[in-house]
Amino acid sequence: MSYPAIDHSGDFTVAATALRAEGEGDPGLTSSSPRPALAIDIQWFSDISEREITWLWPGVIPRGMLSIIGGKQGLGKSFQICDLAARISTGRPMPDGTINPPGKVLLLAREDDPSSVIKPRLMAAGADQMRVALSRCSNNQTGDLLDLASNVNLLTEETKPHAFDLIVVDTYAAFATAGTDTNAGQEVRLLLDALARLARNTGAAVVVIAHLRKAGQGDGDAMDAIAGSVQMTAGVRVAAILDKGRHDDERWFRVVKSNLGKINERGWTWRFAYPDPLIGEASEMPRIAWTEAGEAYSALEADRMAGRATIDRGEVQKVLVGILGKEPLKITAVVDRVWRKMRQLKGHKDLKKNDVTICIEDLAANSGDAFVVGTAPRGAKLIGLPGSNFESPEDRAYRIARESPAMKIRQLREAAGCRREVAAAALRDARDNMQEGKP
Repeated sequence: MSYPAIDHSGDFTVAATALRAEGEGDPGLTSSSPRPALAIDIQWFSDISEREITWLWPGVIPRGMLSIIGGKQGLGKSFQICDLAARISTGRPMPDGTINPPGKVLLLAREDDPSSVIKPRLMAAGADQMRVALSRCSNNQTGDLLDLASNVNLLTEETKPHAFDLIVVDTYAAFATAGTDTNAGQEVRLLLDALARLARNTGAAVVVIAHLRKAGQGDGDAMDAIAGSVQMTAGVRVAAILDKGRHDDERWFRVVKSNLGKINERGWTWRFAYPDPLIGEASEMPRIAWTEAGEAYSALEADRMAGRATIDRGEVQKVLVGILGKEPLKITAVVDRVWRKMRQLKGHKDLKKNDVTICIEDLAANSGDAFVVGTAPRGAKLIGLPGSNFESPEDRAYRIARESPAMKIRQLREAAGCRREVAAAALRDARDNMQEGKP
């Protein structure tokens, strides 16, 4: 064997590198195989087999492909995902009536706590928990979060044996590579392309959850509502949006882009259905009740875009301050009163209530110290002025229990909007204080 002429007087690593490059010397230093030559992939369509598109939810979630669902924070995107996971895991019909055999779901989630948030929502939705799995995409040994885009092949290997029907990435922002500029198309495509490969290689329907822009919807195209680069929707086969409906407690879900067929422009609507405390249902987490969107939704998008530019944020704030007093009010009630008040003002005869809703929610989230936001029983949002008397369900339960210690647990739960355990503890504390003669 002839060895290459190498000067060993310098660093050994230099010599080792040279040996590897030549492919000779000690087997531990040589490359395992010659570097393959680069070639461009060219295929004749006569050699490509046709693949029929299959759907988990026809027109909405295709199998083996990447989809995206966008929605503003607080609208219930995660609730909807838990509802869909429950339907898939149990084989219950999808919102359009489509029936699939019971399947498996993988939730990739980093933002919500699995024990106190995700699991109760799945239970309320009636999911088969043996068929729904969770991953933070972290190192199983150290717990360190892994970059999903760089480790999608590892995720593919781990998920293939389980044959998941649906894999949800909740949210894009939580799993994007650190430092990603969501307005830079090339950076956005890194994760989306990796997830598209995950869908192709596993056959699962992969759905990415994304946020909407804080205000406005670009040039009027609904697809522009999803925050970030246009690649957020260009890089997926189907894009859908969860938005407010025609009524304050209603959500509107519809497809805004599909490369795979005709779009159902009206979509579906849903509302939260809360358990009845009088019959003692175990779960206090709401489930989702779906209905098909009616004819009125056909023109809703155009109606929204037509009136948005005429509403003045400062004018809404002025009316809102005039309505709020010392006690906070439900945002849903405030919206109705502000809308009616502004319609009485000159130039606001055609004002849409949904535009007032969006403006007030923006004020609540981005007005600094001008307003205070809280939560009422059963999760309703409250808004008030600084100094407003916000009282939590737990505080309310203890106060009512002290005033009426003879109440029953079920009555106190209904009055205070608290959990059964809180009501029981509040009554026990109130009765103990009575026996001890405390005021």
